[in-house]
Amino acid sequence: MTIINIKDPEKGGISYNLNEAISFKAFLSSMGDERSKIQKVADIVPSNKVSGYGYDINPSIDWRKHNGWVYVIAVDEKVAKIGMSETTLSSRFSSYQAGTLKARIKGTCSVTNFYCSEFIRQCHRDGKKIKLYAYPVPVHTTIIDVLGEQVEVQQKLSYIFEKKLMERYEKLTGTRPLLCRNCSL
Repeated sequence: MTIINIKDPEKGGISYNLNEAISFKAFLSSMGDERSKIQKVADIVPSNKVSGYGYDINPSIDWRKHNGWVYVIAVDEKVAKIGMSETTLSSRFSSYQAGTLKARIKGTCSVTNFYCSEFIRQCHRDGKKIKLYAYPVPVHTTIIDVLGEQVEVQQKLSYIFEKKLMERYEKLTGTRPLLCRNCSL
């Protein structure tokens, strides 16, 4: 049994059972022809940074340019989190790194950022491999009336893609991934 335990200074101990998660490969297989759109973006690796980890980024993916992503964090090839960002992946994963114990105690980081970061740090202490897979959400624009002026704006669609990934996961397992208790849906 693979249990990842973290400690929240406010709520105490929290346990995540990786045995309850499905394999990333099985999850990907459930997507049929769409599976080729989700690519490995990075390995999440231990580092000497304040957060305790960093990213070995796939050089063929520019995670700093495109706004709007859905992503999967896999631990030892098991789905631990499905998430989304309306900004760049670089920005989203930089905010995860703000989830330190010091920031949690001060109240300056989100609960989600702390839990995900603490989970990542504990996985590394336990010798687990962590990978980030993602899909850049297609860009769609629309024209809207803003105070009598027609303005072209980019639609924010990442949450819809996250919702569909979550539905697929729930259909396969009957539950959400381990770290998806604070998802945006």
